[in-house]
Amino acid sequence: MHIFFDRMLKKLIRESFFNPALHFLALFIFVVVEQVSGPGRAWVYSLPVLLLCGGYIGFLYRSLLPWYAISVGVFFLITLTSVVLSLQFPGTLLQSLYTELTLLILLLLLFVLKKRLQQWITSVSSKKLSMMNNISEMVRFAFILLVITTFYVSTHIILSLHSNDSLQLSISFLHQLFHFSLLMLFIYETVRVFAIRNQLMKEEWWPIVNNQGREIGSIHYQNSLWIERQKFIHPVVRILVMEGNRILLHQNAYLGDTRNHQWDTAINAHLRYGETIEECIQRAGTDFYGTDNIHPVFLTNYQ
Repeated sequence: MHIFFDRMLKKLIRESFFNPALHFLALFIFVVVEQVSGPGRAWVYSLPVLLLCGGYIGFLYRSLLPWYAISVGVFFLITLTSVVLSLQFPGTLLQSLYTELTLLILLLLLFVLKKRLQQWITSVSSKKLSMMNNISEMVRFAFILLVITTFYVSTHIILSLHSNDSLQLSISFLHQLFHFSLLMLFIYETVRVFAIRNQLMKEEWWPIVNNQGREIGSIHYQNSLWIERQKFIHPVVRILVMEGNRILLHQNAYLGDTRNHQWDTAINAHLRYGETIEECIQRAGTDFYGTDNIHPVFLTNYQ
């Protein structure tokens, strides 16, 4: 049973903390190949990558396919806009920058409409998959990409305005620097995501239940407490310790809790994802009093 829930938790963490670089990988390939060999070869190399990423996500992250479909739409919007601009306005100073400029405009729009997009994504996302981590990672990744692209475009324009004998050499070096930056960004993000996933495996995840007590999803406890706008219902175990007509209470001394110094039942804890009530009781008993020798009698469910 523990192996089953470990697999479920790994799947949950993979989907709740997806690598945003995969959404941009095909576009990165298109940009690099276009600058080296032109748009024709760029299509030839980037479209298979687009399909391979889709197959990879469909196999391991099926619930994220709708979000990848949006990325595919953005890929075609940027690349086709670049092609149309090249046909309509050939020979201009900006012709070699149409793809990067279109990307830049979309990234700027993302930041301008960030709050509205976050609200929309949260409202349409299933409770079975918390998208808040993915939204935050996408915004952070897009900001870094925005900085890199802005530097490249502005430097390219400045160099083009100052025509000299070393112009082609300078532009070539700028291209290489831009390509290297995209590669390092992809590698950094991939390593970062794997490191954070490993850390998340050691942290608490809480099941989400409906009003009838049926489990409908799960979420990282920090997201539920402080990040998500909507409030979720989580199962909590409470143990009453009674002696005659007296009830033993416990004072909360955790400084990071809003209920600090408030009195509560002797043992209480959120049920963790994949944890049974009995396991939760033993864990809470050890945390509170250093013993797991607890044999409670069930009284009732409550809401």
